[in-house]
Amino acid sequence: MSPSEWERRLTAHYLREDGPFGGAPLDWIDATPAELASAAGMPGARDEDVQTAFLRQFSYWDAAGWLDGRYALPPRDQDVPGYFRYLVLTALVLSTDHGAGQTRDFRKRLGELLGHMGAMQAVGGVNRLWGELAAWSEARRAAGHPIRRVILPDPGGMTRIGVAVRIAFPSWKDRQILTGILARLTPPMRRSPHRLVAELSRPQYNGVCSPNVAATFDDFAAGLAAGRADLADHRFWRLVESVSQRLQDGRRGAEIDRWRFEVVFSGIERDAVDVRVVRREARVQAAEPIWTGAFDDFVAAESRALPGRLIRLREGGVILLSEIAGGAWAIDDLGASASWSSVVLSLADGPATRAGLATSWVAVGGGWQASEPVATPAALAALAGLGVRPPSSDRLVDLGLEGGVSTARGSWLGRPGYLPRVRAPSGATLTVEQIAGDTTSLGIDDRGGLSAEAPLTGAWKLTAHFPGGDAQRRFFLEADASERDAWRAMGSGFEVVDEAQVAGEAPRAPAVVPALRSPTPPLLLDLMETVYARGAASWGEAEFVELLDPVLPDRRGAWDVMRAFAEAGWAEAGISRGWRARRWRLLPPRLVPIGARTALVEGAICAAARRRLSEAARTQGGEVSASADLVWSPDVVIARDIDIDVMAGAMGWPVEVDTRPVLAAAPACWTPETRTPDGRELAGVWSFEAGGFRQAVASDDAWRLERWTRSRGDDRDLFRLCGPDTTWCTSVRTAAIVEAHRRARRPLFSWDAGALISVLPGGHLPMPLARALRRAALRQTGPIEAGGGRAYRYPADREAAAWVAGAMGPAVSIPATDAARDLLGLVVGARRRGRPAVWPPGALTEALR
Repeated sequence: MSPSEWERRLTAHYLREDGPFGGAPLDWIDATPAELASAAGMPGARDEDVQTAFLRQFSYWDAAGWLDGRYALPPRDQDVPGYFRYLVLTALVLSTDHGAGQTRDFRKRLGELLGHMGAMQAVGGVNRLWGELAAWSEARRAAGHPIRRVILPDPGGMTRIGVAVRIAFPSWKDRQILTGILARLTPPMRRSPHRLVAELSRPQYNGVCSPNVAATFDDFAAGLAAGRADLADHRFWRLVESVSQRLQDGRRGAEIDRWRFEVVFSGIERDAVDVRVVRREARVQAAEPIWTGAFDDFVAAESRALPGRLIRLREGGVILLSEIAGGAWAIDDLGASASWSSVVLSLADGPATRAGLATSWVAVGGGWQASEPVATPAALAALAGLGVRPPSSDRLVDLGLEGGVSTARGSWLGRPGYLPRVRAPSGATLTVEQIAGDTTSLGIDDRGGLSAEAPLTGAWKLTAHFPGGDAQRRFFLEADASERDAWRAMGSGFEVVDEAQVAGEAPRAPAVVPALRSPTPPLLLDLMETVYARGAASWGEAEFVELLDPVLPDRRGAWDVMRAFAEAGWAEAGISRGWRARRWRLLPPRLVPIGARTALVEGAICAAARRRLSEAARTQGGEVSASADLVWSPDVVIARDIDIDVMAGAMGWPVEVDTRPVLAAAPACWTPETRTPDGRELAGVWSFEAGGFRQAVASDDAWRLERWTRSRGDDRDLFRLCGPDTTWCTSVRTAAIVEAHRRARRPLFSWDAGALISVLPGGHLPMPLARALRRAALRQTGPIEAGGGRAYRYPADREAAAWVAGAMGPAVSIPATDAARDLLGLVVGARRRGRPAVWPPGALTEALR
């Protein structure tokens, strides 16, 4: 790495509150090669290799110039100090046992590390440079940045190097001694703060470590005895975890000490279950995978492939999972964590399913079931007699934020309903104080979630108050996402599936642009900005659901919202070519001409892009308007009175010709399917009365729609429609449901008052038809509430509804009396728009009677 990259990484690791040391003041620095490896992103590398890479960036004379105070200091308003790597070097002098000789003389060790023949005498500015770092820290904190306060030790009589000598912790000798002690202890003892303190308090360890380490241990033990759980960043525990990590790295083939079992639920039925077992590395975000697969594979996996305690949980038939960020649920070697919500995994005929837990269950494979998310206290109470342990008091927690949408290190999107939540030890009293920015109030609800009434921009300080002291963390909120120019591809492992085959494209006559119906509500603006910010890369469907769950009135409606974003041209879903999984990505914005000087804006646009678009329109004497009468679907954005080509150039967006898709009538429009139910299991049957696939549906219908899945989750679902003397298969859910209703002559959509409304939850039109209706009407498609339940709306005048009915047949219901009464107006209106006359099935016969 270049010196500037080292400076950036070291600053992020040691000095930022969103780094691994949290918001605790920096009054010591671990510059051992093991810690430098973590800072540099080199986990598992040998100490010698890390140290060599770190020292390679220094020249002897540059180091002498900085450490002797001969160079001018950079301004204090920079994101990085500019000289911090030289201060880390002064700490490394005392923290390494490699390449510095056996002497304890600071100057000689420094000279030898830098390849100089003698001692480096130019160290007169070391203390002053450490003092400048403390001043830089205060200046950045005063400006609201999440930087740790730097508290320097008293240098004593060492007026030149005393700060460096006393701030370095541990020394290489201390680390060597502690490594020897911990190597003799069992992994469970090393992982348990209480057991470790009890062991190291025995008389046999008196005087083994240096007074500095002994005093640090006493402070940690006192905090633990006082009941504090916010000691994850304590210097003693940090040292223990660092040494334990190195010990584990050296015994990869042995029993896995630190692990985390993660489960992700996806799919509309929530029965697509992906499992990961990862190494729970101390302070490492990107954990190393141990095992991945479907839940069936986990149930059948050999014991030697998984951690021993996880095998015992599997054999016990009940596993309590805690909610973690990323739309996942997990348990680790310390047990379940103290999250607000939990999911229970249980054998289908196991005692957990009979424990009286108020929840519904869904099959996940291998004879196991999963509960709906339930409150953790209720789950613990119901499972108390089944050996399920409550969250361990041995789990130390660092104060921080999780969830929400991260926009940068230490920064989150500040939109109401989508703010992050606080991660803090139980029993702490939380307060949040504004440092800079908006005056809009920010609160903390009873579940630890940040709450606000309006978008926020600024800096805040989060404080957790404990009987023995306080912990702090600073963070930023940004009301708006950054506008992006690069748009991620879906990836070669995923494909976008055509829900219906388009035979061609027909030109569309210029649209009649309606006046502004209703301004976009703030709730929808927040949702769109959040989806835009989350979509910096493609993301899994479970992550999308996790984002929507807290704000939707019914969590089952999450897929309707995702569907609305796809129909609006904001996003698209890709299906894995070899796995039962979907990923989403945002689509770039584009201009669609709908008149001589009018364009519809499609694609993902954030608040910053909207402002730039409005300004570009104003320079031409035009305007931009947005309309939304649905809350959970992207609004319709129209630019009027503009030169479309000039606007496209100013925005850097392409122009897309507006056409109307030509589809053959079903079933000719459906994509042929080569898959068969062989090797699959029946997972559900479609309910024509209630919608959705059910485990068992009793019906006298001649037609039956079945959903078949692969138990290993290594392929997408297959849908088989069985009827009189025929079967038909497809892997496209939307096509399967529409075709089932078409053949059974049971309407899935009913036309009324200018819209096609789904009569059952989960009913959607094929994507080409849905997007065409949105463009034609210049109104949203999306979920609505109807009759006390969920429904889905497509805007459609009688002509458009008849066009859809012509393709989808009896799956679409249009009252014949309305069609007959307005047949003449339908034909005349079509001729005026330059379109062929169309009418609903049976309308002409009814009119001629």
